[in-house]
Amino acid sequence: EICACLVGSEMCIRDSYGICSGSYLYCCKTLIPQAGDLVISYLGGGPAVYLFRPGAENGMDGRKRIIGNAEQIYAVVVGAFNFYR
Repeated sequence: EICACLVGSEMCIRDSYGICSGSYLYCCKTLIPQAGDLVISYLGGGPAVYLFRPGAENGMDGRKRIIGNAEQIYAVVVGAFNFYR
């Protein structure tokens, strides 16, 4: 199942991957996440973009949000479109 969402500032993974407020993400809820995938999770109560590192503790690595438990992932990001002026 492919879903899409428009990124708000609270979801940003900063500029580490070029995903910023106004980016349009294409996500899949049925894919099995692989190490290094960008994923969507609701850990903080609302949706946010994380980097999946299997077995890692959830937290920050510099400016990147890290998630280590695949069961906490809502969807895998499969593509992004940025609206630049």
